[in-house]
Parts: sequence; C-alpha cells; structure tokens
Amino acid sequence: MLVCDSSRHRFQRRRGARPDGKQVLIAEQPAVEAVQFMYDTINKLKLSPSDVLSWDEEPSRRPFTAGQAAFLRNWSYVYAIARTRRNPRSSTRWASCRCRISPASRARVPGRLPVRRERLSKNQEAAVDFVTWMSSPAIQLRFAIELGIAPTRPAVYDDPSLIEKEPSCTRFARCSWAATPRPVTPKYSQVSLALQSAVSRALANGNVKEELESAKTRIAAIVG
Repeated sequence: MLVCDSSRHRFQRRRGARPDGKQVLIAEQPAVEAVQFMYDTINKLKLSPSDVLSWDEEPSRRPFTAGQAAFLRNWSYVYAIARTRRNPRSSTRWASCRCRISPASRARVPGRLPVRRERLSKNQEAAVDFVTWMSSPAIQLRFAIELGIAPTRPAVYDDPSLIEKEPSCTRFARCSWAATPRPVTPKYSQVSLALQSAVSRALANGNVKEELESAKTRIAAIVG
C-alpha cells in the first residue's frame, strides 16, 4: 500500500512560465498525466486506499509506521517517529529517498514552517528574541534530533551529532537545496484553494482533464 496526504497536494510547474506570474499551466499535459497517475494508483492499480483522499499528515503516517504501507510521502518529522521503539515494525525497516521527478520537471516544491514576528504585537522585543532563539543553530539541531524537523541552516546538517543520531534527516538537505519556491502571488490562498479543490474532485471522480480545465479558468480569473 502506498499512502500520502493527497488532500494537500499542490501542483505548480515552473517550466515555460512567464515572469508576470499570470500564466496558468495546471491543464497542461504533464499536469494532467500527474493527476491521472494519482487517480490510477487508487482506482486501477489499487496501490493506495480510497480513504487517502481524506487523509492529511497523521492519518497517512500511521499505516506506514505500523508496517501496513510500503511507501509514504510526508514531512521530515516522520523520521523521528519511525525510528522509535514505539514502532518496532518500522523502526529498522525503512529508508528515505527523494521523490522521483519526471524528465519534464527538474524542480521540487519545498514546504515551510515559518517563524515570524507579528507586526501588531505589543511585545516586539520579546518576539524578536523568540524568533532569534528558534532559528539558532543549537535549537535547530535539537528540533532535528528530537522531532525530526529538517533544519533551515545548512551548517546544522554537518553537525556530527545529527549525522550520528538522525542520519535520515541529513538526506533532506539534498532535496531542500534543489527545491523551487511556489509561484508568488498576493492571491495565493485563492489560487491554492481552487487548485486543491479541483485536484481533490479529479481524484474522486476521475474527470481529470475536465477538472483541471475548470481550475485553469478559475485561477486565470483570480490572477487576472
């Protein structure tokens, strides 16, 4: 069984996009093929359970760490959970690798767990101090070892204690440095919602081309 948090899939293609950020490529053939493959893994190949359409990170993580799934696409925090003694079936029988990228696309899209200062906060200095502490190498290292959260500071990946205690986390660095940010738009929330809704419907009803064409029309109207 293959599981992933399908409800959170986002598809963006950089290749051929224009600098103005208004060219919508979601209905291009590579995107259609990608979503069609996802649909087929559930309905034709039977690699993924149909329940995966309603799963996010934790519901998709549990079958994997319980030894009931062969593959999982998730965040790096799973590293720390999978190697603990609480999961004897998976703690010594798993490995991580980069997601396979098609010849048409060479970039991965990174995720983010941002730490930021609230502009309207009444405790500006304390907020800055907290962000500084959270982003320090020592705390990044601690979070990586204890929680499996991949560091944002490159130097942390070379720390001997991380290599010794959480070697799987160090592999994440290769993915991070080759990743490409999502397209920038002040209406990203609207674009993301339209995109996620269309992909979710396509994975449920199998009308992949139609749903992506509909999403293209909606997103083009949003970005103007």
